Amino acid sequence: MVTAKKVYAMLDNESLWNAAMRCHHTLADASIAHAVIGGVAVCLHGYQRNTVDVDVLIRPDDSDAVRETLEIEGFVWDKRKKEFRADDGIAIQFLLAGDRAGLTS
Repeated sequence: MVTAKKVYAMLDNESLWNAAMRCHHTLADASIAHAVIGGVAVCLHGYQRNTVDVDVLIRPDDSDAVRETLEIEGFVWDKRKKEFRADDGIAIQFLLAGDRAGLTS
C-alpha cells in the first residue's frame, strides 16, 4: 500500500510532508484540537495529489494558543500573508471552524 508519505516522496515534495507532520505533532502534543485538511488530507486518504501548503482546521478560541505553540516550535508568522512558514518555507494556513472557506463577495 502506498502511504501519503511515499506519495510525497514520489512527488519530490517531502519537505511539505515533513512540515505537515511537524505542525500536526506540535499541535497534538499541546492538546490543541485540529484537523489536517486540503491536499495533504486527500493524500492521507490514498489519493495522489500534489500541493504547496498545509491547511489546518482549528477552533477560533484556540487561535492564540496555536500561534504561541507554533512560534515556540520555530514556525514563523507571516503577517502580510496571514500564515505560518516552516523553516523550509512551506506555508501553514489555517481555517477557523465555523468560517466560510474561500473568497467572499
